[in-house]
Amino acid sequence: MFSVSLIVGVFLTVWIYQHIGLKGVLLRFSDLLLWQMAALFILTFFKIIFWIIRWRIVLRTMGFGNLPFRKLAAARLGEFAVSYLTPGIYWGGEGVRIFVLKKFFNISLSKGVVSIILDRLFDIIGFCLFIFIGIIIFFLERNLNAVLFLAILVSLPVFLLFFIFKFPGLERILNFLIKIFRLEKLEYVRRNGENLRGIGHSVTVFFERPLSQLGPIMVFTALSFFASVCQVMLFLSFLRESCSLFSGMVMRILIVVAGFVPLPANLGVLEGTNTLVFQWFHSTAETGLSFSLLTRLIDFSFVILGILILFYYLGGHLFNKINGKNHSEPACK
Repeated sequence: MFSVSLIVGVFLTVWIYQHIGLKGVLLRFSDLLLWQMAALFILTFFKIIFWIIRWRIVLRTMGFGNLPFRKLAAARLGEFAVSYLTPGIYWGGEGVRIFVLKKFFNISLSKGVVSIILDRLFDIIGFCLFIFIGIIIFFLERNLNAVLFLAILVSLPVFLLFFIFKFPGLERILNFLIKIFRLEKLEYVRRNGENLRGIGHSVTVFFERPLSQLGPIMVFTALSFFASVCQVMLFLSFLRESCSLFSGMVMRILIVVAGFVPLPANLGVLEGTNTLVFQWFHSTAETGLSFSLLTRLIDFSFVILGILILFYYLGGHLFNKINGKNHSEPACK
């Protein structure tokens, strides 16, 4: 299945570049100065930092104190690398974070899963919030087609949140999430058979906390999204094209939606979405594709860093495990 989706993604990417013309894309890309590329890179860096801080606040609110930022950052980057290279760039690597929590902080598997689910739920809540803002923007502009499109778009996550918190079937939903995040493949689940039945209750109880505790989490969710919006706006301004804050928000929402298509690294889909979105907002296909190329280069730099982190931590873990087995074996007579 992975190989088929990879082939489809590569085919789409090649077709889009051939259809639009690689030369025009590279010419548009070459208009950016080195310091401008660095500024766009820094915005992605800050977005990831905000993700890590938000997860740290979630864990602290769960009662785990101020865990070392460096270890949490390593876990988040490792997850980012795995998720980016699996079908659908927003999920697939959650097991990395759970592994780090268990190994370095002795946080139980069930609590680690709770922290990941809460982190993802805040992503969904923040995403819905910004789609609602987009609906208001288009309604004021009397663009009813866009309002209808975004209303349909937001209906699924809103229904999901309503179902999670208003119906008693949270444990069934949990089993679904475990399959989505591939947690059943974790060694700890298979070997220890840890009880996961209390997770649904823990997630529900978390949202009963006062707004003073949940507010900072939402703030960093908003900051991470705002960093992505600024990236679009700055990119267009560097190329001497105008982009309002509202337009940048809607463009980023539509680009985020493309990330849910289950293709490795979102190959082809991201390129096609950027092309269509930039044209929709009166830019050119070459500009949209050059933005896609730039974000790919930035993302791949963090993916490579995440892979190196995984090799460092998991490689050392496997080495110690193998070494421990060798020491435990009786010497040959």
